[in-house]
Amino acid sequence: MNQTGKENDKTKLNNGWKISVATNFEEIEAIRTVWEQAQRETPGSVPNADIDRYVSVISSAENKIRPYIILLNYNGSFKAMIIGHIEKSSIKLNIGYKTLFRPKLKCLSVVYGGILGVNTTDVCAVVIRKIMDSLIQEKVDAVCINYLDMDSSIYRLARKTPNPLCRTYFHKIERHWSMKIPENADLLYQKLVPKTRNTIKRKIKKLEKEFADQIKIVTYRDKDRLDEAISSAHKISKNTYHTGIDSGFLNDPKTKKIMTNAAKHNWLWMSILYIKGEPCAFQSGLRYGKTYFLEQLGFHPNWKKWNVGTYLFFKVLEDLCEDCTIEELNFGFGDAQYKQSYGDKSWNEASVYIFAPRFYPICINMLRIGVAALNSILEYVVKKSGLTNRIKRIWRKLLEKNLSKTNNGGKMSSR
Repeated sequence: MNQTGKENDKTKLNNGWKISVATNFEEIEAIRTVWEQAQRETPGSVPNADIDRYVSVISSAENKIRPYIILLNYNGSFKAMIIGHIEKSSIKLNIGYKTLFRPKLKCLSVVYGGILGVNTTDVCAVVIRKIMDSLIQEKVDAVCINYLDMDSSIYRLARKTPNPLCRTYFHKIERHWSMKIPENADLLYQKLVPKTRNTIKRKIKKLEKEFADQIKIVTYRDKDRLDEAISSAHKISKNTYHTGIDSGFLNDPKTKKIMTNAAKHNWLWMSILYIKGEPCAFQSGLRYGKTYFLEQLGFHPNWKKWNVGTYLFFKVLEDLCEDCTIEELNFGFGDAQYKQSYGDKSWNEASVYIFAPRFYPICINMLRIGVAALNSILEYVVKKSGLTNRIKRIWRKLLEKNLSKTNNGGKMSSR
């Protein structure tokens, strides 16, 4: 692959390596052909690293984020691309769901799946060195490479190459799950163990018997009714624990712009469950290539006893089975019991931070290491005691209870 994009004054020559950096939308558009081909040729490409998805996310941030794309050629041939952006951001230092500190840093964040074309250890080494160079050249405090496969060479080098004071330790390991989509709904239920299959079918029948023709599932795939979809999803999400930990579904211009772009490219697959006209559960995903990427889901706590989240999840799965273009469901970031129950493939991921060799970033790194070590010890103790799921449930209930009070003006819902 040959570079066809625009070169700029950030280009460097180094023993046959030509390194170009794109920092605005004009320079990004100039390397579109290279970018699109690199993503096609990189196994397991994800929507986060798609050029149009990337541009929509960056442009929706209203100049709070600066593009930063590194293109590496060797002797005239494409070797790798690093897709990132620079912004002032807070690093959350948590114990469980509780945030203790939010130190602000100027960070270069490499998007999930945003290292393209890397296929040898030697190229990985060059990529890591260039990422570390950006700490000095761009005067950033830290680089975050989001969710690397822990079996990859790039992950191992990202951990071992930096100065020990600039590395991060006690990485939070996340299990990432996927599931092969069966050819039809009957096969979907047949692949479940009998106990799980019977439980799911009983829950579905219970809901349908109680509410009969009052149940409605709306799937939003174009921009015509996007305001309705976003409003309904936000109405549900603002009452869930996800909002309590700053990961809820937002109804804001940024969300609308990103989802409008997804609809434009025929990626959008947003499903809302309504009962008696009330939005009860939502599931937001992207149909990208032959994979359905699950992005967010949630259900209103008032409808918990009716298992509306499970109901919607399986109804969407049934639709996916009928779509012959979809071969896989990617469950997205983070582990969960339902992912373990329904997924048939998994791998470990971890985000890697590299801090600049300066006083302030190193101090933040030391603080981060201390909090991460404490968190690891507590997680180990809780896991050994067998109380992990119970503590999570209690914590989530407390968050939802507090949100319910807030959303009802300090009064609990009578429902």
